[in-house]
Amino acid sequence: MPRTTHAIAITCAIIGALLIMLNIAGIISPNDQRDKFPAYSLMPYTDAVMAIEQLDELPAKNAATKLNALLKQSMIQRWPTDLLRIPARQNYLLWAAAWLDPLLYSSGKTSVPNIFSGYQLSDHHKALQRGFGICSQIALTMSGFLHNLGIDNDVIGMHGHVIVQVNFQDGTHMLADPSKGLTFDFGINEAPMHMKEISTRYENKSIPKLYASQNYTIVSGGITNYFPKLTIIERAMTILIWVIPCILMAPYAFIRVTSRKTNSPRSPERI
Repeated sequence: MPRTTHAIAITCAIIGALLIMLNIAGIISPNDQRDKFPAYSLMPYTDAVMAIEQLDELPAKNAATKLNALLKQSMIQRWPTDLLRIPARQNYLLWAAAWLDPLLYSSGKTSVPNIFSGYQLSDHHKALQRGFGICSQIALTMSGFLHNLGIDNDVIGMHGHVIVQVNFQDGTHMLADPSKGLTFDFGINEAPMHMKEISTRYENKSIPKLYASQNYTIVSGGITNYFPKLTIIERAMTILIWVIPCILMAPYAFIRVTSRKTNSPRSPERI
């Protein structure tokens, strides 16, 4: 075999091994940013996950109410620019995609100038793990966990704020705003009839005006339909970060196997 081909195979194998080590580092050292907000005493990620797993034993309304409170305790509504890019150890493809932001924005492929460098996670487990997000990230995180619990819900985009509508089997609804830790025992269509309650409970008085305007979008299916393209991209990249290293290491593994077969001594032929 030519030396150049052998050298290329070795180089690819080394790169593949390094990428696998990077993935393992992401598992050992998750992207938990709670220590960047010491003043808020956020619930640790592992404690939040354990508490959420126990919600499966509760009635749907109690589970949704408790989940809303847990997310308020474990995620902070912040969007710090220096923490938004996905670390390479968590997903090196999403990390690398941030370099494409100027091209994607200038070509009109997206209306968001920092779609990857200021990335909202589709995976609700990883979003909870990160520990922070704007209202849409926290609402989508709640929606994802509700789906895991088998509780139907819609994401409500109010063109300035994002909340969740929980739909119960008896036909009733509950509005949940996990970024603020608030719940209301009515659906978005009934909100204009409860403006006094909404206005009283929100500290930010600009948010109740969004309820009153009735200018909202109801998105069923949670994150899958809220960010459909990004959800597909993120899920594909989550698989590819493991597939790519295996492909890179395959040629060298093939060379090693074939060389052993070639060099192995043959058994003497019987006469």
